[in-house]
Amino acid sequence: MKRKILFTSLILLTGIGLFAQTITIGTGTTTSNIWGPYHGATEDARFQYLISASELTSAGLPANDILTSLAFDVTTHNSSQAFTGFTIKIAHTTSTGFSFGAPFLSETFTTVYNGNYSTTGTGWNTHAFSTPFQWNGTNNIVIEICFDNSSTTASDYIHMTTSGIVPSSPTNKATGTGSGCSLSATGTGGWRPNMRFTHSNPSPCSTPVDQPTSLSLTNVTHNSIDGSFTSAVSSPDNYLVVVSTSSTLSSNPVD
Repeated sequence: MKRKILFTSLILLTGIGLFAQTITIGTGTTTSNIWGPYHGATEDARFQYLISASELTSAGLPANDILTSLAFDVTTHNSSQAFTGFTIKIAHTTSTGFSFGAPFLSETFTTVYNGNYSTTGTGWNTHAFSTPFQWNGTNNIVIEICFDNSSTTASDYIHMTTSGIVPSSPTNKATGTGSGCSLSATGTGGWRPNMRFTHSNPSPCSTPVDQPTSLSLTNVTHNSIDGSFTSAVSSPDNYLVVVSTSSTLSSNPVD
C-alpha cells in the first residue's frame, strides 16, 4: 500500500489581533504636575517608569499580548504648546526599583511612539503606538518618555498612584535644558502616573501563500523515512508533515 506524504507550509504573523482590550495600572487619586510626563514647566524632560510583571498580570494582561497604546489621565490642563519630539519607549527589564541617585536604565528599548504632542484636555490622553510592544509574560517593563522643547509652558496635572506600588521606587526623572532624551537622571520617586494600555492577542497563522517543492524520499522503512525538499519562497517558520493513505486530507490533520 502506498502512503502519501504531503507538506503544508505555515506562515506565522506577528500582526495585531482584531479584539483590543484595555488594562489600567494604578488607581490612585492624588494629582501631581511634577512626576508626570507632560512637564511643560521645563524645556526638556525625561522620565522612566517601572511596572512589575505581577502588576501587569493582576491587571489582566496575558503573556505575549501586544501593547498598542498608552494613555495618561490629565486632571488639570495647563500646557499651551506642543511637547516637541515626544517619545515613548518600552523595554523588558529585571530591575526592581530605582535606588537613590540611580542612573536611567539602558535596556534594549523599542520606540513605540514619536511625534509632537499637545495634550487634548482633561481625561485620558492616548498615544497610539506606531510600533507595538509584545510583553513576554515574565519580566518587568520600563517605560521611558522624553521630549525636547525650546521654551517653557505650564505642566499638566495627572492622576498618580503613591502607595502600594511594587516596585516601591518606580520613577526616575530628569528635567532641564539640552537634549531631552539624553538628560541624565536627577531624582527618583515613589509616585507613578496611572496608565491605561490597549492590548491585543497576536494574530493566528495565515493561509499559506506557496508550497515547498521537489520532495525526495529515501530510506523508507516500516517506521521511518528520510526526505528532502526545496523550501517555499515565502520562508515559513514551520512545516506540517501529514501521512495519509487517502488521496484527500482531513480538515484537521495531525502533525
